[in-house]
Amino acid sequence: MEFIDIKAAIERPRRFSHEIDGRVFDLIVPTQFAADLALEEARTNTRIKRRVVSEALRGWMHLTLADLKVPDAALPAEPLVYSPEMVELLLDARPDIEWDLFAELGRRVGERRKYLEDQKGN
Repeated sequence: MEFIDIKAAIERPRRFSHEIDGRVFDLIVPTQFAADLALEEARTNTRIKRRVVSEALRGWMHLTLADLKVPDAALPAEPLVYSPEMVELLLDARPDIEWDLFAELGRRVGERRKYLEDQKGN
């Protein structure tokens, strides 16, 4: 089995989609190490939130340029193409989306932690 196949198999249970107002985001629950490292390295909740969401966000659907809600700019309703660079623009423009994704990731990290703890007992 190739490395990429092994990695995909390990990540598969941690991947999920989350919908906000008809827009679908593809994310991956951070590993415990990644979550702990982000918390250790970040000095403020704002940096923690941005880092966790930026690293977890792997794609989206049904977003358009208009979703960036740039003041005084008439952006077209054409698809907003996912890229790591575009993540920063989206999160800067839409803190409401960032907060929602962060809350959902936090909930999922808690579920994953409980699942792993339960597995230790078996």
